Amino acid sequence: DSEHAQKQLEAIIAAASGIETAVQSSPEVHRRVSARMSSILEKVASIILSASLSGGEGTDTQLMRHALKFASNIDPHLPGMEEVERRFKMLLKFPAGIKISDLLMASEVDLVRLEPGSRGLTLASDAPQLARVDEATRYSVRDDTAQ
Repeated sequence: DSEHAQKQLEAIIAAASGIETAVQSSPEVHRRVSARMSSILEKVASIILSASLSGGEGTDTQLMRHALKFASNIDPHLPGMEEVERRFKMLLKFPAGIKISDLLMASEVDLVRLEPGSRGLTLASDAPQLARVDEATRYSVRDDTAQ
């Protein structure tokens, strides 16, 4: 369940923050524990990223989103991050150039892509580019509309 996974990942982050706070009392302990904690969290994040890809075409995008958020909190440059990001955008049919940070900050509702067919509509064309309209037609329609 996506919501349960999100809560577990948030609990891991909270626990890591708690440990980080606790060891700050001693610089020597902090130095030793900090490096180990970073290594452990990076391994956990890599495992979570890999697991989020295991569903193939039926991959749960919500779980991927939670995995990406978690991994971004640990280290946004982790190995595997780019592949999960690419698959996430592909499954949601978002352009490759959109920033992952924008997608992760968006609400759940904003990430749902509504297809015309789900609303009983049909498109005259499903082309990736907008149709070209010659300037004379475009301006004449604009002028007629303005009047």
